[in-house]
Amino acid sequence: MNGCGATTAGAIAFAQLPFDHPVYILFTSAPPASRSASCTARAGALLQNLKMHKLQFDVRPGDRFFYFCTTNWVVWNLLFAGLCAEASVMLYDGSPFERNGRFFSITRTRSASRISALRRSTSTPWRSAACARATRTTSPPCGMILSTGSPLAPESFDYVYDAVKDDVCLSSISGGTDIMAAFADANPILPVYRGELQCDRWESRWRF
Repeated sequence: MNGCGATTAGAIAFAQLPFDHPVYILFTSAPPASRSASCTARAGALLQNLKMHKLQFDVRPGDRFFYFCTTNWVVWNLLFAGLCAEASVMLYDGSPFERNGRFFSITRTRSASRISALRRSTSTPWRSAACARATRTTSPPCGMILSTGSPLAPESFDYVYDAVKDDVCLSSISGGTDIMAAFADANPILPVYRGELQCDRWESRWRF
């Protein structure tokens, strides 16, 4: 780089830090006037990510983990934590609706095995006729598709199983930026119910 002088590569110095040393400062998704910050400790974040990726998302060594997100969202941190599960990670830059659903074509050609592609607020355009035609011929070879945020609409469940993939675990999850994970998360061995969060921890009736 001009003006910075010559540099040479050296050994990386790994600092030995305490268990509760801060690693992330994350902001809630509330309106700006009421937005608050939370600090996540490094060990807690690591343990939470390992638990989530290996147990709840069933990410395995050699998998390709794809989480569609922006860099100002907590799931951007979770995406790259997929490296902890010995998976490759995929990042998509741009609108998921570009070229009538080219998004799913990319996940297929890159052999993504775990995908988070849907939010309730953006799932309606996927159900357009053009996107349906495009995705029906480019379904990804994945084992799980995640929907983040509010419970995914029943029609969006229908769309995924009709137009994307009929033998995938479509898990609707809902998170917590403050714990850098989901309060209602995925489970690869539990059934999926149309229009519902897969694992609703506030629900009195458990489905095992």
